[in-house]
Amino acid sequence: QTLTESTDLGTVKLALDVAQLEAVEVVGEKTTVEVRLDKKIYNIGKDLTNSGATITDALNNVPSVDVDVEGAISLRGNENVRILINGKPSALAGFGSTDALTQLPADAIEKVEVITSPSARYDAEGTAGILNIVLKKEKTLGFNGSVNTTIGYPVNSGISVNANLRTDKFNLFNTTGYNYRDAPGNAFYDNTYTSGSYDRIIEDRDYFRLRKGFNTNLGLEYFITEESSITGSVFYRTSKSEDETENTNQRFINSTLDSETFRTEDEGEDDENYQFSLNYINNLDDDGQKLTVDAQYSNGVEDKTNIIQENNTLPNDNLIVLENVFEKETQNEYF
Repeated sequence: QTLTESTDLGTVKLALDVAQLEAVEVVGEKTTVEVRLDKKIYNIGKDLTNSGATITDALNNVPSVDVDVEGAISLRGNENVRILINGKPSALAGFGSTDALTQLPADAIEKVEVITSPSARYDAEGTAGILNIVLKKEKTLGFNGSVNTTIGYPVNSGISVNANLRTDKFNLFNTTGYNYRDAPGNAFYDNTYTSGSYDRIIEDRDYFRLRKGFNTNLGLEYFITEESSITGSVFYRTSKSEDETENTNQRFINSTLDSETFRTEDEGEDDENYQFSLNYINNLDDDGQKLTVDAQYSNGVEDKTNIIQENNTLPNDNLIVLENVFEKETQNEYF
Protein backbone atom coordinates (compact mmCIF):
# COMPACT_ATOMS: atom_id res chain seq x y z
CA GLN A 1 0.00 0.00 0.00
CA THR A 2 1.30 3.44 -0.96
CA LEU A 3 0.51 6.37 1.36
CA THR A 4 0.37 9.80 -0.19
CA GLU A 5 -1.06 11.65 2.81
CA SER A 6 -1.10 11.43 6.61
CA THR A 7 -2.82 8.22 7.73
CA ASP A 8 -3.79 7.19 11.26
CA LEU A 9 -2.64 3.60 11.78
CA GLY A 10 -4.29 3.37 15.17
CA THR A 11 -2.67 1.58 18.10
CA VAL A 12 0.23 -0.71 17.25
CA LYS A 13 0.91 -3.35 19.91
CA LEU A 14 4.41 -4.86 20.31
CA ALA A 15 5.08 -8.20 21.99
CA LEU A 16 7.58 -8.32 24.85
CA ASP A 17 10.77 -10.35 24.34
CA VAL A 18 13.39 -10.65 27.07
CA ALA A 19 16.96 -11.87 26.37
CA GLN A 20 19.05 -12.53 29.47
CA LEU A 21 22.82 -12.22 29.15
CA GLU A 22 25.03 -14.67 31.00
CA ALA A 23 27.74 -12.09 31.74
CA VAL A 24 29.02 -8.70 30.70
CA GLU A 25 32.79 -8.29 30.46
CA VAL A 26 34.29 -4.81 30.37
CA VAL A 27 37.84 -4.87 28.99
CA GLY A 28 40.17 -1.92 29.45
CA GLU A 29 43.24 -1.63 27.22
CA LYS A 30 46.28 0.50 27.99
CA THR A 31 47.02 3.40 25.70
CA THR A 32 49.85 2.79 23.26
CA VAL A 33 51.88 5.76 24.51
CA GLU A 34 52.15 7.27 27.97
CA VAL A 35 53.90 10.65 28.18
CA ARG A 36 55.40 11.47 31.55
CA LEU A 37 57.59 14.28 32.82
CA ASP A 38 60.88 12.41 32.47
CA LYS A 39 60.13 9.74 29.86
CA LYS A 40 57.83 8.26 27.23
CA ILE A 41 56.42 4.77 27.76
CA TYR A 42 55.45 2.60 24.79
CA ASN A 43 53.21 -0.34 25.70
CA ILE A 44 53.95 -2.77 22.91
CA GLY A 45 52.89 -5.99 24.61
CA LYS A 46 49.45 -5.92 22.87
CA ASP A 47 50.78 -4.88 19.45
CA LEU A 48 49.85 -7.67 17.02
CA THR A 49 52.47 -6.47 14.52
CA ASN A 50 55.12 -7.71 16.95
CA SER A 51 53.80 -11.28 16.97
CA GLY A 52 56.64 -13.63 16.03
CA ALA A 53 59.16 -10.79 15.92
CA THR A 54 62.24 -10.25 18.08
CA ILE A 55 62.93 -7.48 20.58
CA THR A 56 65.03 -5.59 18.02
CA ASP A 57 62.13 -5.77 15.54
CA ALA A 58 59.82 -4.33 18.18
CA LEU A 59 62.27 -1.52 19.00
CA ASN A 60 62.25 -0.54 15.33
CA ASN A 61 58.54 0.28 15.75
CA VAL A 62 59.24 2.67 18.63
CA PRO A 63 59.40 6.33 17.49
CA SER A 64 62.90 7.91 17.59
CA VAL A 65 64.52 4.45 17.94
CA ASP A 66 66.36 2.86 14.99
CA VAL A 67 67.97 -0.57 14.62
CA ASP A 68 70.31 -1.09 11.65
CA VAL A 69 70.98 -4.34 9.78
CA GLU A 70 73.83 -5.19 12.18
CA GLY A 71 71.56 -4.80 15.21
CA ALA A 72 73.08 -1.52 16.44
CA ILE A 73 70.49 0.54 18.33
CA SER A 74 70.39 4.33 18.07
CA LEU A 75 68.18 6.95 19.68
CA ARG A 76 67.46 10.03 17.56
CA GLY A 77 70.42 9.09 15.34
CA ASN A 78 72.91 8.68 18.21
CA GLU A 79 74.23 5.18 18.95
CA ASN A 80 75.52 6.10 22.43
CA VAL A 81 72.46 4.56 24.07
CA ARG A 82 72.39 2.83 27.45
CA ILE A 83 70.27 -0.34 27.40
CA LEU A 84 68.60 -1.43 30.63
CA ILE A 85 66.51 -4.54 31.26
CA ASN A 86 63.85 -4.04 33.94
CA GLY A 87 65.63 -0.86 35.05
CA LYS A 88 69.02 -2.51 35.55
CA PRO A 89 72.15 -3.19 33.45
CA SER A 90 72.05 -6.66 31.96
CA ALA A 91 74.43 -9.16 30.41
CA LEU A 92 72.03 -9.14 27.44
CA ALA A 93 73.99 -6.10 26.28
CA GLY A 94 77.46 -7.26 27.29
CA PHE A 95 80.33 -5.20 25.83
CA GLY A 96 77.76 -2.91 24.22
CA SER A 97 76.57 -5.72 21.92
CA THR A 98 72.86 -6.22 21.32
CA ASP A 99 73.12 -9.62 19.58
CA ALA A 100 71.28 -11.34 22.43
CA LEU A 101 68.27 -9.08 21.91
CA THR A 102 67.75 -10.67 18.48
CA GLN A 103 67.22 -14.03 20.20
CA LEU A 104 64.39 -12.87 22.50
CA PRO A 105 60.81 -12.68 21.20
CA ALA A 106 58.95 -9.37 21.20
CA ASP A 107 56.14 -11.18 23.03
CA ALA A 108 58.37 -11.09 26.12
CA ILE A 109 58.19 -7.26 26.30
CA GLU A 110 55.60 -5.43 28.35
CA LYS A 111 56.79 -1.89 27.55
CA VAL A 112 59.75 0.22 26.47
CA GLU A 113 60.66 3.39 28.36
CA VAL A 114 62.51 6.05 26.35
CA ILE A 115 64.39 8.34 28.75
CA THR A 116 66.08 11.21 26.90
CA SER A 117 66.91 13.28 30.00
CA PRO A 118 68.09 10.78 32.63
CA SER A 119 68.02 11.82 36.28
CA ALA A 120 70.90 11.45 38.75
CA ARG A 121 69.62 7.94 39.47
CA TYR A 122 71.29 6.69 36.29
CA ASP A 123 74.98 6.55 35.34
CA ALA A 124 76.42 9.12 32.95
CA GLU A 125 76.87 6.44 30.27
CA GLY A 126 74.57 6.92 27.29
CA THR A 127 74.64 10.53 26.14
CA ALA A 128 71.78 9.93 23.69
CA GLY A 129 69.52 8.62 26.44
CA ILE A 130 68.34 5.40 28.01
CA LEU A 131 66.13 2.60 26.71
CA ASN A 132 64.61 0.61 29.54
CA ILE A 133 63.08 -2.64 28.28
CA VAL A 134 60.55 -3.96 30.79
CA LEU A 135 59.86 -7.68 30.37
CA LYS A 136 56.53 -9.29 31.15
CA LYS A 137 55.84 -11.12 34.39
CA GLU A 138 53.32 -13.88 33.90
CA LYS A 139 50.49 -13.64 36.46
CA THR A 140 48.45 -16.68 35.41
CA LEU A 141 48.59 -19.59 37.84
CA GLY A 142 49.86 -22.92 36.58
CA PHE A 143 52.24 -23.77 33.76
CA ASN A 144 52.31 -21.77 30.54
CA GLY A 145 54.81 -21.08 27.82
CA SER A 146 55.44 -20.25 24.19
CA VAL A 147 57.80 -21.21 21.37
CA ASN A 148 58.82 -18.76 18.64
CA THR A 149 60.76 -19.62 15.49
CA THR A 150 62.07 -17.48 12.64
CA ILE A 151 63.32 -18.52 9.21
CA GLY A 152 64.75 -16.16 6.62
CA TYR A 153 66.81 -16.04 3.45
CA PRO A 154 69.78 -15.69 3.20
CA VAL A 155 70.15 -18.06 6.14
CA ASN A 156 68.59 -16.36 9.16
CA SER A 157 66.99 -18.71 11.64
CA GLY A 158 66.28 -18.72 15.33
CA ILE A 159 64.20 -20.27 18.06
CA SER A 160 63.20 -19.04 21.50
CA VAL A 161 61.29 -20.72 24.32
CA ASN A 162 59.50 -19.00 27.21
CA ALA A 163 58.17 -21.04 30.13
CA ASN A 164 56.53 -20.14 33.45
CA LEU A 165 55.34 -22.17 36.42
CA ARG A 166 53.43 -20.05 38.92
CA THR A 167 51.72 -20.85 42.22
CA ASP A 168 50.40 -18.68 45.03
CA LYS A 169 53.86 -18.50 46.61
CA PHE A 170 56.42 -18.65 43.80
CA ASN A 171 57.00 -18.11 40.08
CA LEU A 172 59.62 -20.19 38.25
CA PHE A 173 60.55 -18.78 34.84
CA ASN A 174 62.95 -19.50 31.98
CA THR A 175 63.74 -17.94 28.61
CA THR A 176 66.11 -19.68 26.19
CA GLY A 177 67.02 -18.65 22.65
CA TYR A 178 69.33 -19.58 19.78
CA ASN A 179 70.04 -17.61 16.61
CA TYR A 180 72.01 -18.41 13.44
CA ARG A 181 72.59 -15.97 10.59
CA ASP A 182 74.77 -16.27 7.48
CA ALA A 183 74.83 -13.09 5.37
CA PRO A 184 77.01 -13.12 2.22
CA GLY A 185 77.35 -10.01 0.06
CA ASN A 186 79.46 -8.19 -2.50
CA ALA A 187 80.36 -4.72 -3.70
CA PHE A 188 81.82 -3.35 -6.95
CA TYR A 189 83.43 0.07 -7.50
CA ASP A 190 84.71 1.56 -10.77
CA ASN A 191 86.26 5.01 -10.23
CA THR A 192 87.78 7.34 -12.83
CA TYR A 193 90.25 10.07 -11.78
CA THR A 194 91.39 13.21 -13.62
CA SER A 195 94.51 13.65 -11.48
CA GLY A 196 96.86 11.46 -9.45
CA SER A 197 98.97 8.41 -10.21
CA TYR A 198 96.11 6.38 -11.73
CA ASP A 199 93.26 7.40 -14.01
CA ARG A 200 91.04 4.44 -13.11
CA ILE A 201 90.70 2.07 -10.15
CA ILE A 202 88.39 -0.97 -10.07
CA GLU A 203 87.60 -2.62 -6.74
CA ASP A 204 85.69 -5.91 -6.44
CA ARG A 205 84.78 -7.08 -2.94
CA ASP A 206 83.12 -10.24 -1.59
CA TYR A 207 82.30 -10.74 2.07
CA PHE A 208 80.83 -13.46 4.23
CA ARG A 209 79.33 -12.79 7.67
CA LEU A 210 78.35 -15.49 10.14
CA ARG A 211 76.57 -14.83 13.45
CA LYS A 212 75.37 -17.38 15.98
CA GLY A 213 74.44 -17.10 19.61
CA PHE A 214 72.79 -18.82 22.55
CA ASN A 215 71.31 -17.38 25.74
CA THR A 216 69.28 -18.60 28.68
CA ASN A 217 67.78 -16.97 31.74
CA LEU A 218 66.50 -18.97 34.73
CA GLY A 219 64.91 -17.39 37.78
CA LEU A 220 62.67 -17.89 40.78
CA GLU A 221 60.41 -15.26 42.36
CA TYR A 222 59.11 -15.88 45.89
CA PHE A 223 56.07 -13.93 47.07
CA ILE A 224 56.60 -12.90 50.70
CA THR A 225 53.30 -11.02 50.86
CA GLU A 226 50.84 -9.73 48.27
CA GLU A 227 52.91 -6.53 48.00
CA SER A 228 56.47 -7.82 48.36
CA SER A 229 58.63 -10.46 46.70
CA ILE A 230 62.24 -11.53 46.29
CA THR A 231 63.66 -12.75 42.97
CA GLY A 232 66.87 -14.58 42.15
CA SER A 233 68.02 -15.27 38.59
CA VAL A 234 71.02 -16.43 36.59
CA PHE A 235 71.68 -15.45 32.97
CA TYR A 236 74.16 -16.93 30.49
CA ARG A 237 74.93 -16.03 26.88
CA THR A 238 77.55 -16.97 24.33
CA SER A 239 77.95 -15.66 20.80
CA LYS A 240 80.34 -16.16 17.91
CA SER A 241 80.88 -14.10 14.77
CA GLU A 242 83.09 -14.64 11.73
CA ASP A 243 83.68 -12.04 9.00
CA GLU A 244 85.70 -12.83 5.88
CA THR A 245 86.40 -10.22 3.18
CA GLU A 246 88.13 -10.71 -0.19
CA ASN A 247 89.12 -7.58 -2.09
CA THR A 248 90.62 -7.36 -5.60
CA ASN A 249 92.01 -3.94 -6.58
CA GLN A 250 93.03 -3.06 -10.16
CA ARG A 251 94.80 0.23 -11.03
CA PHE A 252 95.02 1.64 -14.57
CA ILE A 253 97.28 4.20 -16.27
CA ASN A 254 96.11 5.48 -19.67
CA SER A 255 93.47 2.72 -19.73
CA THR A 256 96.17 0.04 -19.35
CA LEU A 257 96.23 -2.25 -16.30
CA ASP A 258 99.34 -1.27 -14.31
CA SER A 259 99.02 -3.21 -11.04
CA GLU A 260 96.69 -5.51 -9.17
CA THR A 261 96.45 -6.50 -5.51
CA PHE A 262 94.44 -9.13 -3.66
CA ARG A 263 93.58 -8.57 0.01
CA THR A 264 91.93 -10.93 2.50
CA GLU A 265 90.74 -9.98 5.96
CA ASP A 266 89.47 -12.51 8.50
CA GLU A 267 87.83 -11.24 11.68
CA GLY A 268 86.52 -13.37 14.50
CA GLU A 269 84.86 -12.57 17.81
CA ASP A 270 83.80 -14.84 20.68
CA ASP A 271 81.75 -13.45 23.57
CA GLU A 272 80.73 -15.15 26.80
CA ASN A 273 78.73 -13.50 29.59
CA TYR A 274 77.03 -14.62 32.76
CA GLN A 275 75.12 -12.71 35.40
CA PHE A 276 73.69 -13.39 38.87
CA SER A 277 70.92 -11.16 40.21
CA LEU A 278 68.99 -10.84 43.47
CA ASN A 279 66.11 -8.39 43.82
CA TYR A 280 63.71 -7.43 46.60
CA ILE A 281 60.65 -5.28 45.85
CA ASN A 282 57.91 -3.90 48.08
CA ASN A 283 55.02 -2.05 46.44
CA LEU A 284 54.14 0.69 48.93
CA ASP A 285 50.92 1.95 47.34
CA ASP A 286 48.78 1.94 44.20
CA ASP A 287 50.47 5.08 42.83
CA GLY A 288 53.60 3.22 41.77
CA GLN A 289 55.76 4.01 44.81
CA LYS A 290 57.92 1.07 45.75
CA LEU A 291 61.01 0.09 47.69
CA THR A 292 63.62 -1.97 45.85
CA VAL A 293 66.92 -3.53 46.87
CA ASP A 294 69.17 -5.01 44.16
CA ALA A 295 72.39 -7.01 44.11
CA GLN A 296 74.00 -8.07 40.85
CA TYR A 297 77.26 -9.51 39.56
CA SER A 298 78.14 -9.97 35.91
CA ASN A 299 81.24 -11.18 34.09
CA GLY A 300 82.04 -11.01 30.40
CA VAL A 301 84.96 -12.19 28.27
CA GLU A 302 85.48 -11.10 24.67
CA ASP A 303 88.13 -12.57 22.33
CA LYS A 304 88.88 -10.89 18.99
CA THR A 305 91.14 -11.93 16.13
CA ASN A 306 91.94 -9.98 12.97
CA ILE A 307 94.19 -11.45 10.26
CA ILE A 308 95.00 -9.29 7.22
CA GLN A 309 97.00 -10.39 4.20
CA GLU A 310 97.59 -8.40 1.00
CA ASN A 311 99.52 -9.58 -2.07
CA ASN A 312 100.62 -8.04 -5.33
CA THR A 313 99.34 -10.20 -8.19
CA LEU A 314 100.51 -7.89 -11.01
CA PRO A 315 103.18 -7.17 -12.17
CA ASN A 316 104.86 -9.36 -9.52
CA ASP A 317 103.41 -11.86 -7.09
CA ASN A 318 104.69 -10.87 -3.66
CA LEU A 319 103.44 -10.23 -0.13
CA ILE A 320 102.79 -6.58 0.77
CA VAL A 321 101.07 -6.71 4.15
CA LEU A 322 100.66 -9.41 6.78
CA GLU A 323 99.05 -8.37 10.05
CA ASN A 324 97.75 -10.50 12.92
CA VAL A 325 95.87 -8.84 15.78
CA PHE A 326 94.63 -10.66 18.88
CA GLU A 327 92.60 -8.93 21.59
CA LYS A 328 91.04 -10.13 24.83
CA GLU A 329 88.81 -8.06 27.09
CA THR A 330 87.33 -8.99 30.45
CA GLN A 331 84.58 -7.04 32.14
CA ASN A 332 83.27 -7.38 35.70
CA GLU A 333 80.41 -5.39 37.20
CA TYR A 334 79.07 -5.30 40.75
CA PHE A 335 76.25 -3.27 42.23
